[in-house]
Amino acid sequence: MATAILDVVIGNSSGRNGVTLLRGTLGGSFQAAISAAPLFRQRIAAADLNGDGKMILCSAESSAFGVLLGHGDGTFGPIQEYTVSTSTPSFAIGDINGTGGPTSSWRPPTAKFAVRLNAGDGTFGPPVFVGQGQTGGAILLGDFNRDNRLDVHVSGSGLAQLFLGNGDGTFVSSPLSVPNGILRGF
Repeated sequence: MATAILDVVIGNSSGRNGVTLLRGTLGGSFQAAISAAPLFRQRIAAADLNGDGKMILCSAESSAFGVLLGHGDGTFGPIQEYTVSTSTPSFAIGDINGTGGPTSSWRPPTAKFAVRLNAGDGTFGPPVFVGQGQTGGAILLGDFNRDNRLDVHVSGSGLAQLFLGNGDGTFVSSPLSVPNGILRGF
C-alpha cells in the first residue's frame, strides 16, 4: 500500500505576493519552503484538473480566479486568469458534470453562483450562472442527497440554498431554501 505524502500551501500577505509550498516528506516533516508564482492568496485549493496526476493550484481574490498548472516537482507554470463578475468571497472545486475532471464554482457576493466547466486540460469554459443569489456567503460542494452527483450548497443573508446536481453540470430548477444552520444532518 502506497503512503500518501501531503504538502502544505500557505498564502503570503495580501494581493499577489503569491503562495509558499512546503513539500512533505515520508517522516511527516517538510522540505524547505518554495515560493510559487504570483497567485491570489485569500482562497486557495488544489486539484488535478487535467488528469496528469500533478496538482494544480487554484485561487480567487477580488474579481479574478487564477490557475497554476503544476509540474510535479514543486514548481508551477504561469498563472492563467479568469475574470469573474464581481468580488469572489468563496469558491469550490469538484466534478460537477461527471466527466472525472474537476470544475470550478464560485460565489459572487451579490449575485447567483457560477460554474465554469473544466475543459480537461486545466482550462475552464465560460461561466454559467445558476440560482437566485443571496448577498455574501460561502459555497460548498457535496453529495447531499446521496445520489452520487455533486450538489451545491450556498449560504448568505440568513438563507441557505441547496442546488441538487443533475450530474451533467446543471442543477434542478428549484433549490431547497432554508434558514442558515438548518441543513445539518441533511
